[in-house]
Amino acid sequence: MPEEVKLYAEEVGCIVIEMPWRIRIADMTKKIFEELVKRTKRQSEEIVFIEKLISKKITNEEIPVEIINDLGEDFLFEGVVVIVKQTNKREMEINVFHERLRELFHQKYNKFISGIVGQMVVFVINRSSRVSETMNFTKFGKELYAYFDKKKITIAIGKGESYPNITEVYKSYDEALQVITVVQNQDEKWLFKYKDLGVYQFLFALKDSPILPQFCKEMLAGVWEYDRCNNQKYYSFLRVFLEENGHANAISKRLFIHRNTVSYRVQRIEKILDRSLTNNLDKTSLSLAILIDDLFLHNRADD
Repeated sequence: MPEEVKLYAEEVGCIVIEMPWRIRIADMTKKIFEELVKRTKRQSEEIVFIEKLISKKITNEEIPVEIINDLGEDFLFEGVVVIVKQTNKREMEINVFHERLRELFHQKYNKFISGIVGQMVVFVINRSSRVSETMNFTKFGKELYAYFDKKKITIAIGKGESYPNITEVYKSYDEALQVITVVQNQDEKWLFKYKDLGVYQFLFALKDSPILPQFCKEMLAGVWEYDRCNNQKYYSFLRVFLEENGHANAISKRLFIHRNTVSYRVQRIEKILDRSLTNNLDKTSLSLAILIDDLFLHNRADD
């Protein structure tokens, strides 16, 4: 069989089988069908369990024996959730995406279950079942990014903390989901783990508080309104200014504008917001307000 056919079949998720002439197609078809039915039933059981788990509707008594066998005995259990989601318009079919991920995860973990939740693939992993104790998840995450990048598929990866009791693993799911939210909105491809969220942990803890939108509005409403009324993009400029830590050369190169234009826009924003872009407290407050807008509000006037 030509190698090109195999590569194309892998890309589109088509099953290609080579077999000797002595094997009857009818027998092979029957065997494949039986295996597909078995795997479909098993995957359905896993996704039902995962949905109950992350919705906090599971007790130790309700855990199927098959799931326990897949994840390991309680005394060897370190449950952690990893979420992988496609983020670009050109998407791999979700079931094919799931199968590719399972193949890759099998190289790193011996015991896990997985399922499709919405447009995400959710893994519940027994962290103690790592193939190598020296395996670094950040390195594995980079390998996943590289693998799908070759296929022109962009992804977001989020990993929660580990929990010794399976009924508490929903916490790891919530944490992994927070990482996914940050990565999607901030394009932080270096970020994989909940423990590395830093200030984002603080923001998510307050996400239902009226303090966040109030603070964001107080800090940024002036520039939003100015852009809306004058058909300008000073908010976009402010974001770049803060990301480049105010370095005029970097800002001018990134935005393809003259250094004098950078200075002029800084002065205009300082006047509009009545704040100083050389004052560390003001810059920190504005950066925090933009993070809040990215994560929760999405009301940028320049979109």
